[in-house]
Amino acid sequence: MRKCDLLDFDELLFLGVRLLEGYADVRESLQQRYAHVLVDEYQDVDPVQRQLLQCLSGDQNRLWAVGDGDQAIYAFRGAKSGHLLRFEQHYPNGRVITLERSYRFTPQIAAVASQVIRRNASRRPLTLNAANASGVPVHVVSFPDEHPPRGIGGQTQAALEDKAEQRGFSLYAALGQSEVLSLSQMKAAKLLLALIEDVQRNKTEQSLAQFIAHVADVTGLRQWRIEQDPRHENDLLLLRSIAAKYDGVPTGTALEQFPEEASLAVEVDDYDVSIDAVSLMTIHAAKGLEFSNVMLCGVEEGSLPSENGDLEEERRLFYVGLTRAKERVWLLNCRSRFLFGERRDREPSRFLQEFDDSLKETTIMPDRPRRSKPEPKQLSLLG
Repeated sequence: MRKCDLLDFDELLFLGVRLLEGYADVRESLQQRYAHVLVDEYQDVDPVQRQLLQCLSGDQNRLWAVGDGDQAIYAFRGAKSGHLLRFEQHYPNGRVITLERSYRFTPQIAAVASQVIRRNASRRPLTLNAANASGVPVHVVSFPDEHPPRGIGGQTQAALEDKAEQRGFSLYAALGQSEVLSLSQMKAAKLLLALIEDVQRNKTEQSLAQFIAHVADVTGLRQWRIEQDPRHENDLLLLRSIAAKYDGVPTGTALEQFPEEASLAVEVDDYDVSIDAVSLMTIHAAKGLEFSNVMLCGVEEGSLPSENGDLEEERRLFYVGLTRAKERVWLLNCRSRFLFGERRDREPSRFLQEFDDSLKETTIMPDRPRRSKPEPKQLSLLG
C-alpha cells in the first residue's frame, strides 16, 4: 500500500496520533477548534484511539463518552474494555453518570441479563431496571441434534452414519457410495460431492479473492442474490476487497481468518424493520439493533462460550445477544451436533445455569428415532 501512497484505517489512526503528539501547534489548534468531543461505544476503543481522544480533548473536560462495559465484545480487534473501567484515572476531573433504566425490554429479560453478567469480575456495578410491563419467561429449548438437510431425514442420516462406521469411512465418503439413498437423493448427493471437489481443487489453485468469486458463481449464489436485489452485488465486491488483503497467504490459511473479519464488515445499515421476515445475523452484527423476538442458536459449551474464548468476553457476547430482544427470547441448544467430520455430544451452555429457574421455561425435545444396526446374519452351509 505504501508503494501506492495509500494508508489503511489503522495507519491513519497511528499517524494521526503521532502528528498530534509531535506537533503542539497542530494539537492546540484542533483543541481550540472543537469545544466538545463526543464518543459513542467508548468501551470498544483501542489504545491508539484512546490516545487520539486524549490529544483532541486535552485536559479541559471536553470529552463526552458514552459506553457500556457489559457490551465490550471487540477484544479480538484490539479494543480494551478497561479504558471504561479506568475512565476516572484517565480523566480525574471527569464525572460519571450511570443510567440503569431501560425502555427496551421486559423485566424478565432485564433480570436474566443482570444475573448472568454480574458474574463478571471486570465490570462496573450495574443492575438493569426495565420500565416496561411484565412479560414472559425466557424460553430454553434443547434439541436432540441439528436439523438434518432437507431431503435426508433422521432415519436416512442414521443409516448413513451406521454405514460409515461399519466400513471405516467418513460420512463424506459414505455419501458417495451408499445404497441407503434413493435415486433422487443419490443424484443430488453426487452433484453436491462434485461441487465440493471442485471447490476443494480451486482452493489450492486460486487466491482467496478469486476463490470467493468462483464459489459464488458455481454455487449460483451470485445470481440468486442479484435476482433478489441487484444491490447485493456490492456485498460480494466488499467480500472480495477484504479478501484481497490476504493475497500471498495460502488460501487454506486465509479461510481460517477471513470469515470472522468478513462477518463483521458486512453492513446492516440497510436492515429494514418494516419487512416481515426473519433476520439471520451474528451477535456482533446485531449489536445496536433491537427485535421483538430473538432466538440465540448454539447456546452450548464450545460455541457460546467458545472453547478457547475469554470467558468474561463470551459472557458479554451472550449478554448482548440476549438484550437485543424487546419481548421474547428463545435460547436454543443441541445435545448432539455433527462437527469436523464426526458426531459429538454437546453440553448446554453454563450461561443457562447462571439465572434463576423462575425466569425460564425449559422444553426438551425428544430424541429422534434412530434405525438400529442390523444384526449380523449367520451363514448356513445348507442354504
